[in-house]
Amino acid sequence: MGILPTAVGHTLYIVSVKVLKSYEAATLALLEPVSASLLAVILFNEVPGINSIIGSILIATAIILLF
Repeated sequence: MGILPTAVGHTLYIVSVKVLKSYEAATLALLEPVSASLLAVILFNEVPGINSIIGSILIATAIILLF
């Protein structure tokens, strides 16, 4: 069950490293917890805690400021 998503995720990351600059790929990898939280809300109707919300906002803000 986890083999396909893991393979797809790693494949996309490796392709992105070839296409993007290394610092861009590393910075975009920081979005993983934010996207996982958003998918949990959308797919499973999960309510994130206040720490998750604050952390996601901080990560998104930092990435926006870097680009």
